[in-house]
Amino acid sequence: MLQCRRPLVLVLFFLWWGMANSETGERIRMSDVSQKDFGRCEVIEASIQIPQGKAPDLPQAPGWPKSTWCSAGYCPMKGAAFADLDQDGNLEIIAASTNGKVYVWDYLGNLRPGWPQTVIGLPQAGVAVGDVDGDGWLEVAVGTCQGRGRVYVFNRDGNTLAGWPVSLNDNEISEPPTLSDLNGDGKLEVIVGERVYPSGFLHVLRYDGTEFPGHWPFELDRVPAAAAAVGDIDDDGEKEIVFCSYWSIYALESDGALMPGWPYTPVDCHFSYNPPALADFEEDGYLEIVCSCHWDSSGFFVLDYQGNLLPGWPRPTPDEWTYCPPSVGDVDHDGDLEIAVGNAGFFAPQYVLHLFDIYGHYLPGFPLLLLSGAEGPVSVADIEGDSTMELIFDSNMTVGDVGYLRGTYSNGDSLPNWPLRPLGVTYMNGSTVGDVNNDGILEVSTISCVPYNNPTVEVNLWNLPKSYGKTSIEWGTYHFDNERTGLYRRKSPNQPPRPFGLISPDSGASVSRRPTFVWHASTNPDTIGGSVTYTLKYSLSSIFWGYEQTDSLTDTSYTLSNSLIPDTIYYWRVKADDGAPGGVTWADQGFWWFKIEAYVYGDADGDGMVDLPDVAFLMNYLFKEGEPPVPLASGDPNNDCVVNSADVVYLVNYIFKGGPEPSQGCA
Repeated sequence: MLQCRRPLVLVLFFLWWGMANSETGERIRMSDVSQKDFGRCEVIEASIQIPQGKAPDLPQAPGWPKSTWCSAGYCPMKGAAFADLDQDGNLEIIAASTNGKVYVWDYLGNLRPGWPQTVIGLPQAGVAVGDVDGDGWLEVAVGTCQGRGRVYVFNRDGNTLAGWPVSLNDNEISEPPTLSDLNGDGKLEVIVGERVYPSGFLHVLRYDGTEFPGHWPFELDRVPAAAAAVGDIDDDGEKEIVFCSYWSIYALESDGALMPGWPYTPVDCHFSYNPPALADFEEDGYLEIVCSCHWDSSGFFVLDYQGNLLPGWPRPTPDEWTYCPPSVGDVDHDGDLEIAVGNAGFFAPQYVLHLFDIYGHYLPGFPLLLLSGAEGPVSVADIEGDSTMELIFDSNMTVGDVGYLRGTYSNGDSLPNWPLRPLGVTYMNGSTVGDVNNDGILEVSTISCVPYNNPTVEVNLWNLPKSYGKTSIEWGTYHFDNERTGLYRRKSPNQPPRPFGLISPDSGASVSRRPTFVWHASTNPDTIGGSVTYTLKYSLSSIFWGYEQTDSLTDTSYTLSNSLIPDTIYYWRVKADDGAPGGVTWADQGFWWFKIEAYVYGDADGDGMVDLPDVAFLMNYLFKEGEPPVPLASGDPNNDCVVNSADVVYLVNYIFKGGPEPSQGCA
């Protein structure tokens, strides 16, 4: 049916094209990773036909766009990341530019404290975000190139974690890190390719910057080409790493051993900037590997976990070029997964956006005929709340330095009020989709760039006009998730516990050494998961470097059994969890702080009073190896600088016989 439709579509398109305005446009192309000057933009001017009568753009969100500069000829890639770094329920917008800086803004466009951070080299390939050190807070990871390369991991306040940045022999890192817990210790490994032109190595680094144990680094046959993908491709219970050099695709065990049947090296087809996607299309436990490539026999193909082509593949592109990484999702809401991917195109009309099923068949309405190519990540999301997905994708064309972010329905029809028109080309950035301000309505972001003549970068954020459902984003950012794993996972329909707040100790309160923490109750809004339990954390650090934690609390209050340090500031927060994926909510206030009162002499148990339990506490310490008073001087009421049985007698005399009050002991 589609084959019969194409000639008519082409005729209608060229009739429309002939009636459109003729303007000078610019098409952007980037040097591939095999070049020593990889990542450099080339601008080609041509006369192109622009349609009339386009509806007005959607307005950008308040405080946006954010404008900065870039290194001439080197535009950022991979788009922005949305992540709740400060755990306030709203998402920060995280992006890097080739001015050597990494930025974090809140959803209103305000720079967060500690940002931007300046790095060595250019962070051209964007960022990854995840809890690298397993402390419950997200970190930002980035690799740099165009000079001395480094791998950085920043905490949410912009400070580098201990052991970072890491230099891989001063060599460049051309793609963003991939973050994944390979050994199940609760910390994320940082997976990066080291560029040693004309070849390279794949590294796995631990949370502290040291090399992961095993056969690492792994030597490649050519320069690293794209970010890693991570998942259990052979259903053995262990994660594997899929990685592309310019020439080949490798599948590696977590210890760096090459899996049987790999590498896969296609003929006259190379990889640049387009990492593979992983997904279980057949729901048999094994992951398929979806790839795109470029050069003389460019195209799209799907491999099984043993490196064999699946039936129906490869599918050629209409031209010989694509850097577009494949995206995966249930686009038409039929329960089966589809593959969305683009290619470079020309100034003339060309089929540039493709939507395939797992057998290599086009879905109705595709491929999509457009003037410009789509080579950044394609977002798959239900932005209209109608249970079917829309596709959002970039463009390699500008007219008058104004670019395009395009949107289409799952049948190939254009979205109303699209394309969006930011300053600069959106090429290689695609879009990021999420609810940044937690209002139930999606936002969409892209990074756009003017590479020459006052080089400029804009980070754009638009409010979308419709509400959405929990499962509305199938593939919402570069390489599926903020960790950049490339592993498609169906969204859980589970709703997190309802919002709740902290009660006491109030922020700024002065409390006893064994405080009681109290918070409001949260409830599970659906039948998924179970009853809500709470996790209490308290720390000497406002970023919770080093903390004490009490898990699985069912009540909404908890009294410490140990004494805290007198005259000291502590920070506390509470998390509600319903035990199902996606079922976590932090208290509305994020965290509160309190100060422990200066100790009372004779108050050995730290409850703020001098009474009979202090006698018992001292006796337990002196005669049964119990906990000591904190500080020890609080158990010296007779002021002789020794804690012994005489202090027990002193307290008994004070409490029961009206003896002298405890006096200041030895500090």
